[in-house]
Amino acid sequence: MSFDPEGRRLDPIMRKFIVFLLLLACISPFACGQESRSGQPLPKAKPGTHYPIKVRISAIHIRSYCASVGYHAACYEVGYAETIIDGSKIEVMGAWDDFPASSQLSQSLADYSARIVKEAPQKNVAPIGRKYELLFPGGFTWRCSVTGVSE
Repeated sequence: MSFDPEGRRLDPIMRKFIVFLLLLACISPFACGQESRSGQPLPKAKPGTHYPIKVRISAIHIRSYCASVGYHAACYEVGYAETIIDGSKIEVMGAWDDFPASSQLSQSLADYSARIVKEAPQKNVAPIGRKYELLFPGGFTWRCSVTGVSE
């Protein structure tokens, strides 16, 4: 049985409400804890890191991405880039706040170097889920994941 501080028995509805509030208090930091780069410098490449893969960015699209945890939803902008990696047309997605050339879109359609950060969860023909880190001029990097493949 559950009791309040004065020794009275709590009814089941009140117990469920207290559990709900405790869960909400635990979940809300994760739902609202979206990282923001406002005023922070862009990520840079670590010295000595090798970027052996050649990537051609041929198009960039900005879209909203929304995620929800419980009753909380957070939306932010992501950048989708149409690329050619190792001769395959691949779509990648990453945080738009981290995209080094976001203020100069017309100049960002170019060739870059990249490296694989994490292999796709399942080894198959399409590398959906593979994570890349692209190297931009000035040593800035952009982390992105493969979200699509076309012919």
